[in-house]
Amino acid sequence: MPLVESGRLDPSVVLSHRMGLSEGVEASALNASRKDGVNKVILDPSR
Repeated sequence: MPLVESGRLDPSVVLSHRMGLSEGVEASALNASRKDGVNKVILDPSR
């Protein structure tokens, strides 16, 4: 995480979707489908 915090690494280049933990099943299916420009899905506990 230090690289992200320092601004040397931008994860938005890789991450295409953020979903809440309660949407884990849907996030997994979306990630597997690669539909709608899906690159990587991250589960965000604050959502």
